[in-house]
Amino acid sequence: MPHEPTVCASPRSLRSSVQFAFPLLLWFLSGCGSEDTGLLPVSGQVFYDGKPLTTGTVSFHPLNTTGHVPTGVIDKEGRYIISTNYQPGAPAGRYKVVVNATEPVEVIPGKASPGLPKSIIPGRYNQGGTSPFEIEVKADPAPDAYDLRLEK
Repeated sequence: MPHEPTVCASPRSLRSSVQFAFPLLLWFLSGCGSEDTGLLPVSGQVFYDGKPLTTGTVSFHPLNTTGHVPTGVIDKEGRYIISTNYQPGAPAGRYKVVVNATEPVEVIPGKASPGLPKSIIPGRYNQGGTSPFEIEVKADPAPDAYDLRLEK
């Protein structure tokens, strides 16, 4: 069988290919950082028995879709900021809101695990099926639209 000759690009055609591809690559990369994620900012404050809850997490469980569950960590002032898939914000829509807050667990080397941490809030807030909170994420929420007031 005869050997097919190898076809190499000439330096001139290679240079013109790079000159064409480089601006295209720059255009593509310039859009990566400014891409609209479709996420809306969501932040609020959690109160338990009238005082800021200073530990835990807040999760938004979508009511009409499946997929990511936007979640935020509650800070020492009771504030939280929701993120979805490591991006700040949540998609527009309706959510069942779940709050989890537990006592810290002391881990002592050489001792058996103390078991599951004890919740510091009533259990009804820990599950989507029993949580009383439903929130709509939208572009123009009221100033305290995402605040949560938990009762004993």
